[in-house]
Amino acid sequence: MKISALEEYGLRCMVLLAEADPDESLTIPDISARENMSESYVGKLLMLLRKADLVVAERGRNGGYTLAKPASEIQLSEIMLAFGDPIYGEHHCERFHSDESPCVHHDSCKMKRLWATLNKHTFDLLRNVSLDQFLNGEKLTVKHAT
Repeated sequence: MKISALEEYGLRCMVLLAEADPDESLTIPDISARENMSESYVGKLLMLLRKADLVVAERGRNGGYTLAKPASEIQLSEIMLAFGDPIYGEHHCERFHSDESPCVHHDSCKMKRLWATLNKHTFDLLRNVSLDQFLNGEKLTVKHAT
């Protein structure tokens, strides 16, 4: 399993915005310089975060980007989903066959249960950790329903 570059660097952008002073907005050049990423890449990341309603953009001389809501109200799962599908989503199996016909294992797939379970545990963790908890170094644990 891999975390994509979009997810990694998108989370880094969110960390920078969360660590900024509440009255401060960060520009694309600010983030680019702090994270050593190209401005075009930072722009792409921020566009995806804005589409997901996680950041807001302010135009003008004192403009820039800020979090759309407090870091305590942003779950890590929201950030990760802004950049791609879950580990196992509804279109997962379509990615692993070469033509228009359904996968040969469509009706008797042994892998679906593994991917679905992995997805559930990963997103249970990410759903239960806010950006604020992550920044404060709190232990990351999955909260199981009792």
